[in-house]
Amino acid sequence: MFFPSPLHHVMLRIHAHQLGLFWWCGEACRLVVMEGRETRETSSTIRGRRIHEWLATRPLTLSERRLWHKLEPYRGDEGFGRYVEDLDVMLLGNPDDLRVKGRRVWIEEYKTLDRDSLGFWMMFRRPCAEYQTQTYIYILTPVLGELGYQLSRRGYIWLFDESGRVMKVLPTRFIEEYYLIQLERIVKMLRGEEEMIPPHRFKCRQCEFREVCRIWVSENSEK
Repeated sequence: MFFPSPLHHVMLRIHAHQLGLFWWCGEACRLVVMEGRETRETSSTIRGRRIHEWLATRPLTLSERRLWHKLEPYRGDEGFGRYVEDLDVMLLGNPDDLRVKGRRVWIEEYKTLDRDSLGFWMMFRRPCAEYQTQTYIYILTPVLGELGYQLSRRGYIWLFDESGRVMKVLPTRFIEEYYLIQLERIVKMLRGEEEMIPPHRFKCRQCEFREVCRIWVSENSEK
């Protein structure tokens, strides 16, 4: 569906996790990015935050401590950033973890989910986590290069259950040209310059944004 927007010219500030949301539902992503709406906190997100906090306490190697110290001047209030001039977009984000071996660095993203929902997550949520991780790689590549490090084109997504046990470790490959093609299309949809792709309808049933969703309201007002 096509919904022109008067805000298409405004510079966008988009966080990596918000971009990931696009792969679940483009309209939900637009509501978060363009209208500043917030997703509600659930018991699952609370459990996930606790596990993230626990993982953040892992002992760092000397190389990792040195890298984080060098990165600190580059981190702002909203995390690390990279401006995409052609799209007039500032990408922002904080990766969950960085692993260091010599001058090689790779990004790790942590996700928590119920074991029973693993199949669903792999089918419908994995693309969100992959694009989020790829966004971190895009943001940090020039910064790490300036510091004399080489960031791997491959990131890793760790899946934990509610007790903190590892279920899977998924690699995701970053190809900058392909990433930017996708980013341009996402930004055009957010700005109303391209038709928004409707989500699978089962996603709408319990969506917290349903009453303000242009797609849902438009389709149901026609019935």
